[in-house]
Order: sequence, then structure tokens, then C-alpha cells
Amino acid sequence: MTVNDLMASMCCATRVQQSLFDLVDDGPVEFNSENLIEAFIRFCRSQHKLNIIKWNPPSEGYPDYMLLGGDKGILGYILFSCVVSDKAFSECMLNMNSHSVLRVLQKADSHLDRPVFYVYIIVCEDIKGIYFETNEQIKDRWFQTGFTDRVYTPIFLEMGTVSNLFEVMNDLKKHGVRFSKNTGQR
Repeated sequence: MTVNDLMASMCCATRVQQSLFDLVDDGPVEFNSENLIEAFIRFCRSQHKLNIIKWNPPSEGYPDYMLLGGDKGILGYILFSCVVSDKAFSECMLNMNSHSVLRVLQKADSHLDRPVFYVYIIVCEDIKGIYFETNEQIKDRWFQTGFTDRVYTPIFLEMGTVSNLFEVMNDLKKHGVRFSKNTGQR
């Protein structure tokens, strides 16, 4: 199976009708983070007209990718995490250093003023899919539970699917982002 086949099946499984197969070379490619992220970005560009680019953040603690909205500027930021395993999926495969997550949350609040999407591309023996959560979901969970662990593990069953992600990103593209620092509301 190629990266193209995998991405197409993951996206089609969530009722995305277009195939990624024709978008990139169909030769055998290793399933690694870089290839999976590149294939996902190409799919977003071609099928959803979403412009996701890699950028050089000013310092550590910023997401590596931006969602651009043409004349609306930066719509959001994206942190990708890929899990590739020939074993059964476990939530612990999504573990992240809590300090790193907190740093991104702080940068999002104080400097970015845009949503941050944590996008997880999962290719395991029993689960193949694309899921996400936002910086606001993570903050809400931390404040509600008084989170103090050294490791942050997303709750898999509370994540959005790739279809949800496309809906949110297309809505941002259509309506833009209007955050008020004073109220914290759109």
C-alpha cells in the first residue's frame, strides 16, 4: 500500500468523496511522518482548497504549520503528530510532554490569537485515520480537571474526525477568524 492509497482510504472512510491517488506519485513509499503530513496537505489543497504551509516560527513553542485564508490572512495553526505502528492502537501512543503542550497553549493565547489544531494521523494495525483536537479543548480539559501530569494524553473518543476538521477549517476560510483579546470570544 502506498501513502496515496492510505491517505485516500483514510479520507474516503470519513465520507470525503475524492481520492488522493492521482495527486502524488503512486510508487511504494515508507509510511513516515513527513510523507503522511505532505500527503495530507496535498489532499487539503486539492480537494478542499485549504492552504496549509510550513513556516519558520520565531521561537520554540510555536506550531510548525499555518492555515492561510488568502486575503483573510492566517486562520489558524497546526501541530501534526503521526503514529505509525504495526501494533494495535493505544491512547498512550499519543502521549506528549505536558510542558511542551502548555508552551504552545501559552503562545496561542498571548501571541497567535488564532486557533491551534492538534492533528493526529494514526496508522496502526486496527485504526487508520485522521483525528484532531483544538487548543481550546485542551485548555478546557486542563482547567476542569486541574491537570498536573507530566505527560498529556489526548482522549481519543473526544477527538474530532477528519470530516469535522474539514468543516471547521472551511468555516474559518469562509468566515475568517474574529477573536477579541478582551472577551476571548469570536
